[in-house]
Order: sequence, then C-alpha cells, then structure tokens
Amino acid sequence: MVSGQGPPAFVGDTSVAPGQELKIVNRTNPRRIGPHFFTLAEGGDIPRRSGQIKRCFQNELKICKRLFRAHEVNFQKRKIGKRKVDSGQIGWDKSFSDSSRGDSWFTDEKGKSHSRTVVADPGTTLRYFCVFHSETMRGKIEVTP
Repeated sequence: MVSGQGPPAFVGDTSVAPGQELKIVNRTNPRRIGPHFFTLAEGGDIPRRSGQIKRCFQNELKICKRLFRAHEVNFQKRKIGKRKVDSGQIGWDKSFSDSSRGDSWFTDEKGKSHSRTVVADPGTTLRYFCVFHSETMRGKIEVTP
C-alpha cells in the first residue's frame, strides 16, 4: 500500500506460488488519506466508480456491507472488531462475493503489515481491493504452479 505523487495504490508482485507468504505492508499515512482494507473479491463485485461505491454501501447484499459486517465495523464508536477475516482454508484463498465471506485485512496504522500463506490452487486469480479506495487500489495476483 503506497501513496505519493498520485492516488493510493497497491504495488507488488503479480504472481505467487501456493505455500508462499503474501505480505501486505501499509506504507501510507492513514491520518492523511484514511485506513485501508486488503480484501479478496470476485472482479465483478469490486466497485470501480463513485456511483457503484455508493450503492455498494447502501445495499445489504453487496460486498461493502458484507465486508463491514465480517470485520464488525462499528461506525458510531469508530471501531473495528476484527482486523483479520479468514474464511475457507487458513491463508489467502477465498474471495468475498455478494453471497459469501472471504479473506480480508484492515489497517489504520502506517508501517503495519500482515502475512498469510497462499493456499489457493495453482491457476487461481486472487483479485483484491480496498473498499475505501477501490477506484485506484485494486489488482490481481496469479497463483502459479
């Protein structure tokens, strides 16, 4: 997770093998640009434009609401109950979708990192995004043999 001259973005490898650690590091200043989620999701479920993002938070069945529920986000108290959500096998493998829970991590601190072993099968594409910055913070990692 980086920010600099342009908008915040994820920068890193585009492929990983099963059994390798995938480490996410927040190199941004959350006090300046806000916190981040690194969430696995199906490509069609990731909101990309402002109208889609707004609808994503308004609809109980959309990924944004489901993600916040899984992380136990309490807006009134400004608290996150669960910083890590791991569904499926232990490790990076399961995408959130409009109908299920998946794997996700939340950070609101510069320098914080989180690692999990990739347990997805070879040939899998792990798509990811940040729910707060989904217009620029999204991408994919191919799981290679």
